[in-house]
Amino acid sequence: MFRAPRSLPSFGQLLDHLPGSDKHAAKYLGVTPRTIARWRAANEAPRVYELALYWESHWGVAHVEADAHNAAVHHASTAAMLRREVERLRGVIQKLEENQGWDSANSPVYKT
Repeated sequence: MFRAPRSLPSFGQLLDHLPGSDKHAAKYLGVTPRTIARWRAANEAPRVYELALYWESHWGVAHVEADAHNAAVHHASTAAMLRREVERLRGVIQKLEENQGWDSANSPVYKT
């Protein structure tokens, strides 16, 4: 249900792995550069701010890309399974049509 990680890199690590300066991070987060400096000194910030930076960091991007890859693999395998099932059922229908010779009005297979 929740995609946010339980543990995050430290606030300092998050800031150090983002492009731009602390001033840019402050603008992105909607806080003052002084607030960023205070959080950096304590090496922690409120979790919502750490999460915001996490999703912008290479860790967050890798998290999203891994989820997307896993979903793509899952959907591709599901599509392949459904294609195999369709082909199997086409074969069943073809055998039924060939072997039964139904030519009545209430035939289970409609022919034009």
